[in-house]
Amino acid sequence: MTGKEPPVTSLPWERGWGAASSLQAPSDTFHCGQYVLQTLLTEFSLQVERKITNVLKDSVNKELARTLLAGDKDEFDMLLKCLTNVSEHALPSILTALFQWHDMQIKPIQEARKSNKELSSVGETRGENYRRSLPAILSDSLSLSSSPRSIPEPFLTMEKNAKIVTEEAEKLEKHELAVEFIFCLALIAVLPQLSVHPVSDEQVREIENLCFKNFKRKDFSQHNSRNGKDLTDLYAEVLGVLSEARFQSVIRKFKREINQTYYTTQTIINFINGMRFIKLKLYPIEALQASFEFMQELGEFFLDAKEKETRHSYAGLITALLVPVAAVINREVNVPVCRNFVDKLHQPSLQLSSRKTHAAHLYDMITILLSVSSKQFFLTNWPIFLQMCISGLKTRDLSKVSFNCIYRLVWVYVVRIKCEANTTTNQRLTQIIEAIFPKGSRNIIPREGVQARDFIQLILIISLEKLDYVMREVVYDLLCVTTGK
Repeated sequence: MTGKEPPVTSLPWERGWGAASSLQAPSDTFHCGQYVLQTLLTEFSLQVERKITNVLKDSVNKELARTLLAGDKDEFDMLLKCLTNVSEHALPSILTALFQWHDMQIKPIQEARKSNKELSSVGETRGENYRRSLPAILSDSLSLSSSPRSIPEPFLTMEKNAKIVTEEAEKLEKHELAVEFIFCLALIAVLPQLSVHPVSDEQVREIENLCFKNFKRKDFSQHNSRNGKDLTDLYAEVLGVLSEARFQSVIRKFKREINQTYYTTQTIINFINGMRFIKLKLYPIEALQASFEFMQELGEFFLDAKEKETRHSYAGLITALLVPVAAVINREVNVPVCRNFVDKLHQPSLQLSSRKTHAAHLYDMITILLSVSSKQFFLTNWPIFLQMCISGLKTRDLSKVSFNCIYRLVWVYVVRIKCEANTTTNQRLTQIIEAIFPKGSRNIIPREGVQARDFIQLILIISLEKLDYVMREVVYDLLCVTTGK
């Protein structure tokens, strides 16, 4: 498949599902690339049909993820990998085909759901009218007959019909969610090729609109609430993959939506959570600059937020975006826009975290801000926050998050900064060790919520630079050895 990609002139679903199983051999005017793409899309349509059939046969309460995410050895998963490879050469055509398939699947389902909803509304109105007249009907029936009092047959029929309408509505909703689920999986498979095969701005906008349209949804039934949440997570992942090649476009869309005044708090939170898979780039310097300019804007949104829940969501987003950055940097990020971002956000966050309602949500963000800060900033500010975390170890609601924060701070202090002067370093480490491994006690703190390997990993990190100290102050004491021999 080299050169200019041929257009896909006839999609398998344009001939109907039944005709999709028969493939014609390529003619002289049928390009090899077109035949490969046609064959792949036909197989996609057949696999999807089987997947959706299995979904609709399952129990209403069964989660879609269990049926649609079968694993690497599943035929559909292997087909998605083929789509990933072929999209390197034919991404625009594959996206066009996926959009057409999505529209042709969703529109009939939505029309059926609309008709079902109208039927349900009419039934509810008639049922309510009948309920109001039921006492009079029962009174008349009792005056005419000596039989025991019973509910008339028309009322039972209405109740039965209402139950059927409800079950059909839930089935249609699950069908729609399954189509959206598969559509997201296909997009996640092909969009990584955007970096080598650019597509039109119109297609990028269409993907963005579909993502944010899903974030606005709040009409999932009780049976499909978990499936709806999983679908929102998938669309967030789609947006994250898209941002790797179209970062600025995704950011502009987010800011346009978030600045609208008519959205509810929950919708705003959905928008914020939908951005947690965005990838911040550290190279080249222009990409780093753009990434932290966006982080500065998020910081302003965080500080300006009025509702507690919205502020916590911004804190979670900032943490989620910076964790991968903190994991890969081995030196301080000495860039003005990064320093300004940390300087602006650290002190207000530290003050807010002193309140119980904010502490559990802000500790992680403060930790990650210190992790990406300059060496001098870290050494100046981490003792205060470290003391807060040590105090939180004994608090039930904060013990786990406090330990995780200490763990990350120790990694930055020991691995990235390489500690301080010997006396100062020993004082800091002793403060931590005595809080987590109290001398003379058989218990470690926190007692619950932290696995044994996390304590071991903490000891290992300190031993990278301070092996003698770890053996003398921690290991011998845990082994109940009184001497260092």
